[in-house]
Amino acid sequence: MWKSVISSVCVRMIVLGATSIVGLLTTREVITAFGAEAYAQYGLLVTIPALLPFIDLGISAAVINIVAQAQDGEDCESLKLALLSSSRILLTSSAVTIVAVVCIGSSVGWPALLGGGLSGQGSNLIATICLVVFAATVPLGLGERILVGLQKNQLVIVILGMRAPLLLALVLLTSQVYPGIGSLVPLCFFIAEFTVHLASLIVALRILGGRIAGFRRLLFNLKVKGSRIMDSGLPMMINMVAGSIGLNSDRLVLSHIAGVNDLADYTLAAQVFLAILALIHAAGMTLWPLFARARSTGDMVNPLRISMLLGLAASFCCLLVASLSSWIFGILSDGRILVGASLILAFSVFVIMYSVNVPLGMYLTDPRGLRFQAYCVITAMCVNLPISIWLAGEWGAAGPIASSAAVVGLFQVLPYAFKVSRRTGAVIKHVPREDPA
Repeated sequence: MWKSVISSVCVRMIVLGATSIVGLLTTREVITAFGAEAYAQYGLLVTIPALLPFIDLGISAAVINIVAQAQDGEDCESLKLALLSSSRILLTSSAVTIVAVVCIGSSVGWPALLGGGLSGQGSNLIATICLVVFAATVPLGLGERILVGLQKNQLVIVILGMRAPLLLALVLLTSQVYPGIGSLVPLCFFIAEFTVHLASLIVALRILGGRIAGFRRLLFNLKVKGSRIMDSGLPMMINMVAGSIGLNSDRLVLSHIAGVNDLADYTLAAQVFLAILALIHAAGMTLWPLFARARSTGDMVNPLRISMLLGLAASFCCLLVASLSSWIFGILSDGRILVGASLILAFSVFVIMYSVNVPLGMYLTDPRGLRFQAYCVITAMCVNLPISIWLAGEWGAAGPIASSAAVVGLFQVLPYAFKVSRRTGAVIKHVPREDPA
């Protein structure tokens, strides 16, 4: 297990190093070529997909678990039927989302929903196009889930890591062809996202090869029914929806309550600290298929130690960022955006809480565990959103992320740790002891 985790973290660190440099260049290009307001609008729009995780209806849990359990070419029929159901669900959800996005754009308009952070000529049209491209990307996300289930997390990291250089290339092209039109910058992000997810799906299907023979022929043959996957999908969808609304609504709250300057501060800080989360998440995604296989074979795995180690690693990374914050954020924004100490502290605490929580959440990915997570995450969302709104008015950019940090610790880390300790304790009690010689 540790070999896979360390391998994924090492690959992620290499990719993160390269993409961070590219990200610095992209951020600098956006701010210098289009201005801080365009950067704030970019940060707002690229957050919208994180607020709409229900689009895939939580099928990621079912896909990863089934692919992880169907190893060495075994149980190909169950795998094929699960992928059949997943593909149909994603295609339907994508089509419905596209219709909804176009209807909103042509009626009330996206600026009315997203607040003052979305302004400028043609912003409604650009927002509509961006979200249509995002909806079209949703079915392609199946490839990433398949690769994770196959324990090809390193490959996922490399493929998705290509998004950063592609985004930079598109931003540079936009600045040359359409100088001064900052509203086009978010579209570059969504095009890059679509491209890398398409690549991941192509690679995943090629790896599966003969194990899903005849899949394309069966996809639109409605007489052939897929397998039942929503026993995991429904609680997973609830977790994703509630968690994302409670967590990723920060920029939307700031757009309505605080203002463009606070939104720009938050977006810049998030770019740095979310890079740390990406590293932690890479390690966590490696654990998911390992935990799933351990459940199917009856092996005992305790994620509590892994949680503590990831928490310590996150603490070190946040301390390093805090010590170099003036230099990092100065280069990123060309000195135009100042990130305060309170925002850095709030993000650091959040990153540490999130890192401790990742292995615990990955352990509880069976249907029963996902239902337990759903109760916790819904409670966290209901508490987090009003506190974020209040603190945004009191503390500015640091308010919402400080609320998220406290809520993750109280309503996710603590109950998850309690649940995991009870499970692992029960497993230990049932382990047969060898008779003394």
